[in-house]
Amino acid sequence: MATSGLVYMAINLVNDKIYIGATEKGLSSRRARHFWNAKTGRPGKFYNAIRKYGKNKFSFVEVLKCKDFWEALREEELYIKALKPHYNLTAGGGGVKGYKFSAESRAKMSAAKLGKPGRITHSNPVKCKTDGLVFRSVSEAAKYYSLDRATIVAYCKKQGKTRRLNLEFEYVEAGGGNLQH
Repeated sequence: MATSGLVYMAINLVNDKIYIGATEKGLSSRRARHFWNAKTGRPGKFYNAIRKYGKNKFSFVEVLKCKDFWEALREEELYIKALKPHYNLTAGGGGVKGYKFSAESRAKMSAAKLGKPGRITHSNPVKCKTDGLVFRSVSEAAKYYSLDRATIVAYCKKQGKTRRLNLEFEYVEAGGGNLQH
């Protein structure tokens, strides 16, 4: 995996329309991810075009190597502003941040959430069932046990044990139990 960033361009070889992006994972990895997103039905102009024309009708080229990913995001914004690519949905520099969803899209997202319990986040209190310690957040538990947050979240949802330390975790209600860390 590359540690520096880069700005790249995807060119539709049929109609010359372009997409500008930034990545820190390398061009071949990012290209593969775009193709996977298109294959699995992810919405967006770029993914629709990949499905319509086929992945072999797109050429991916490196535009600029950057010292880090943050520089690549800043440069991506400048290229999008200058080139006004057809397939980009936003001004760049941070994914879909700043993208204005249509009223129809917002209604669909709202309907999809109805009847579902509150969203679990890294700020939810978590308890280690193995030793009884309760933490204010997944982040605090992860730091205490030297685990990544995703591992604890995965085991809270599955109610399983971590392989490395044989620990069991669960979410607790805010205020439920004595927060010890």
